[in-house]
Amino acid sequence: MAVGAAPSDHGHELAGKPLSGEEIFHLLARRTTDGSYPPGTRLRDHRLAVEFGVSRTSVREAMQRLQCVWGWSRCIRTASQR
Repeated sequence: MAVGAAPSDHGHELAGKPLSGEEIFHLLARRTTDGSYPPGTRLRDHRLAVEFGVSRTSVREAMQRLQCVWGWSRCIRTASQR
């Protein structure tokens, strides 16, 4: 994969390797910006963790990174921000 390239949504189960934190970050960013997650969608860390086959911690870290790095605090809120 090229530097800075986002991972594909497909093939991870077939590849037999779990998503990395970097891949989760890019996947969430892409799905948020391409409309896969419409505005107001509640992204539940436990559901995403099951979908991606990773820990809830990995999902939470990716979501926090989106908040910090891209300034998406208005787009992505954690439960503690309610």
